[in-house]
Amino acid sequence: MAAGGDQPARPGEGRVSWLRRVWAVLALSLFAATWRLWTPQTVYPQIPLLPIGRIAPLWLDWAGLAGIVLSLSVATVAGSERTWGRAALWLFAISVAGMIVLDQHRLQPWAYQFLLIALVLSSRGGNRAVALLRALAIGVYFWSALGKFDYTFLHGLGQQFLATMTGWFGVAAEDWPATARVAAAALFPAGELLTAVGLCFRRTRLPAVILAVVMHAGLVALLGPWGLDHQPGVLLWNGFFAAQAIILFTPLPESQETEAYNTHRFGAAELLIVLAVTLPVLEAGGRWDHWPSWGLYSTRAEGARIYVHRLAAFRLPEDLQAHLRPAPPGEDWRELEIDRWSLETLAAPVYPQARFQLGVAEAVGRRYELGGFIQAVHYHAADRWTGRRREEAHIGVDAIAEAIDAMLLHGHPRWVSLAERDLHLQ
Repeated sequence: MAAGGDQPARPGEGRVSWLRRVWAVLALSLFAATWRLWTPQTVYPQIPLLPIGRIAPLWLDWAGLAGIVLSLSVATVAGSERTWGRAALWLFAISVAGMIVLDQHRLQPWAYQFLLIALVLSSRGGNRAVALLRALAIGVYFWSALGKFDYTFLHGLGQQFLATMTGWFGVAAEDWPATARVAAAALFPAGELLTAVGLCFRRTRLPAVILAVVMHAGLVALLGPWGLDHQPGVLLWNGFFAAQAIILFTPLPESQETEAYNTHRFGAAELLIVLAVTLPVLEAGGRWDHWPSWGLYSTRAEGARIYVHRLAAFRLPEDLQAHLRPAPPGEDWRELEIDRWSLETLAAPVYPQARFQLGVAEAVGRRYELGGFIQAVHYHAADRWTGRRREEAHIGVDAIAEAIDAMLLHGHPRWVSLAERDLHLQ
């Protein structure tokens, strides 16, 4: 017994306490950075994950957002061993899950990761929680690295990363031989993979923690305003990864890490983490989504390009017309840049699944009565070795809706008013 009759803290509880507070503070910051995404906004189409979300009243979004803010505020001060601390974690998990059902755009990879962390912390403590969260972190690094050993990253975004970083030192990577540039771009996922492997073993854990911190600091510099100028949420999430690596993996005296991880029966928390780190194997066959497969900065995912005929472009409001590209010479179709539209209105990237992006096309087509003057080109996931994609064009709102019907999961837009619902049913 400890002084005053208190039970001594379980091994690993200090790590859990620090991680919970860092998690809560950075989660609040990320929700603040993307706040509009979590409101019943109508500036960007909402695409429910389940059909019931189409008819859900908009006040549910406000209720979910209130639950998120309240739960994270409580979690910053309450220990996860206390009843109200665990209740806050459950409230967060339920609120985020409900919000994702209402709009799958909210299934941002950081939101998915923070949801999993909340579910672990709500039901496990001490070194048991540490073990599960370590497995999750290693899984994220592993799948993220694997997704970048891919033609589209090594010849696309990876080259942007390389050119930006070498440019800081006055070196023009564009002048290098093609094979050297591809090999250099491969160092990005190689660093992630090395981090994942190093974190698995006690002897290599400290160097792996240092590598992780350096890697995320480099990404903050690369993606920040002095680099590629990405959204603030990306920088905050990288900050969380660096803090997580330090808190969960920095070696402690062996006496503080000897609690057996197999003293608890295999339950829901363990099953959840096993699924989170194994289901990504299904992504290659199109049976699991890109972001829940930890496809971070990987551009091989499927999606859709949306085009509006130049004769109907005037039907769009001016703020949406600003996201139309000029038509190429001799062409009648103008591309609607839905990713830039999402970033500028919601401060979040567009969800990288075809069903979601086709749903955006359907919503735009119905809301502005475009009829046959809108088309969506569904492009499938790129071949890992060649980057080639198979494409299908769907011209007209009805054809786009039929393409969504043929998909495995729901992708039709949410009705934000009775008038919009009636327009669809006509």
